[in-house]
Amino acid sequence: MVWWIIFILLLSFFTWLIVGPLILKINTSRNIYEIKLPGIFKGMIIPTDEFLVFKIWFAFIPITFDPLKQSIKKNKKPKKEKSVKKSTKKKSRKKIQVIQIRKLIVRIFNSFNIKKLDMNIDTGDFILNAKLVPVFSAIHSEKRMMTVNFQEVNHLELIITNRLFNFIKIAIKTFVFKS
Repeated sequence: MVWWIIFILLLSFFTWLIVGPLILKINTSRNIYEIKLPGIFKGMIIPTDEFLVFKIWFAFIPITFDPLKQSIKKNKKPKKEKSVKKSTKKKSRKKIQVIQIRKLIVRIFNSFNIKKLDMNIDTGDFILNAKLVPVFSAIHSEKRMMTVNFQEVNHLELIITNRLFNFIKIAIKTFVFKS
């Protein structure tokens, strides 16, 4: 009975991992850059005065990673490398065609859903700003609010969702069925 409960819990965990929403949030005015799979994983990039700090939560366990501090610890003593003879045998590989990779990239980009796009930009060039006003007005909608200002203010808020299942489905469709 206990094994069935463990099996069902593991099955539900992997099912949520595959079909759960993968959310990417970018907000430049509040310095929020995060990717999360609700309930399982959350990763943030936090800009600091020195560089960047990476925070990761995996199953509610926080891990903080500062690349500058980690690189100082690693450069203590250089190790001597042993020479290793490389074998001259060449492995035969299937070459992935450029067309398949192009299809894969296009399908992956098309699989993302834009939940919110709020962009307010100033290019610094008055003529280019004036040319962008009618373009942004034409593509403006409830989910996509794009505006141009002439006050040197730049702001981007972007929320994109996808599912890991979509990536698996696209890879199978591109490489297995070659369609």
